[in-house]
Amino acid sequence: MSSKQTLPADILSAFCLEVSMLLKSGMPIADGIRIVLNEENSKKGKEILENICHSLDMGTPFCEALKETESFPDYMVSMVMLGERTGSLEKILNELYVYYKREDELKDTIKSALTYPLIMTGILLIVLFILTTKVLPIFENVFLQLGSEMPKTAVTIMNIGNALSGAALYITAIVIILLIVVFIMSKNEKGAAKLSAIRNSLTKNSKTSEAIGISRLTSALALTMSAGYDTFDALELGMELSDNPKIKDKIKSCVILIQNGSSFSEALETSGIIKSIHASMLSIGFQTGSSEEVMKEISEKYTTEAENKINNLISSIEPAIVIALSILVGIILLSVMMPVWGIMSSIG
Repeated sequence: MSSKQTLPADILSAFCLEVSMLLKSGMPIADGIRIVLNEENSKKGKEILENICHSLDMGTPFCEALKETESFPDYMVSMVMLGERTGSLEKILNELYVYYKREDELKDTIKSALTYPLIMTGILLIVLFILTTKVLPIFENVFLQLGSEMPKTAVTIMNIGNALSGAALYITAIVIILLIVVFIMSKNEKGAAKLSAIRNSLTKNSKTSEAIGISRLTSALALTMSAGYDTFDALELGMELSDNPKIKDKIKSCVILIQNGSSFSEALETSGIIKSIHASMLSIGFQTGSSEEVMKEISEKYTTEAENKINNLISSIEPAIVIALSILVGIILLSVMMPVWGIMSSIG
């Protein structure tokens, strides 16, 4: 397996759309790629497209030309190969455009879900840092001037803040090093796989993570079925694409059920991949010859469901962080303000 990272979903989506439109116009694939090359601005993009053009000029099939660049995912290469063999390359590329567009939209949604809580957490830590290292020492001087001592709770909090302040440089260095390591790992396939494994181990029991996995699986099934794969092979490809252990277990269970005589829709339902109502829709789809369209509809429903779960997660994290910040700040301030009010009242 190549150590090079494949192109991001948004670029793959745009590439598939451009090539499918050129094929629709009746243009030979090599001429179409040259047009895309002329419109490309990035150095890396031009290099990839030039390599594809060179391979096509040498008589290499389009799927092999993509594979040789080591910039396109194996799944896309397999689908393009099927399209070339069946004479449906334009249709396959258009379906791949929709698939990678959804992947990009889902990635953006996940990124938004992670970014805002991280920002809020950062603000929380900064506020607490300022309170413990700048505000509490002022109150300590106030207590000394009033001939009293600051409460033990406030002193403990202030000492923790001072300790963290002294170690701030080391903590910052460690965080920067970790970020650099994560960035480097994300730039190669093996590193990205390890990061994915770590993320899965942390979120494997998450309903949101499972919803995202189901969404991606149903999208892949819709695409592979539309491309002409039988249901068994579609599941095998779906398993290769999945990076969620729970989803892989569901697919394995589904495959076993099919091998034991269950229908595709029954196996999907029994293994917990789709709900009973969607299994009924799919069963009717097979009976009426519209299984591909039904699978696309099911895929859209699960994509929407995954996005809703992510949005719900965001809406629950935001108030939780605000409440935590309010409580912590309130405890710190009350731990020093109440004794000050008591002293001032006794003086009055």
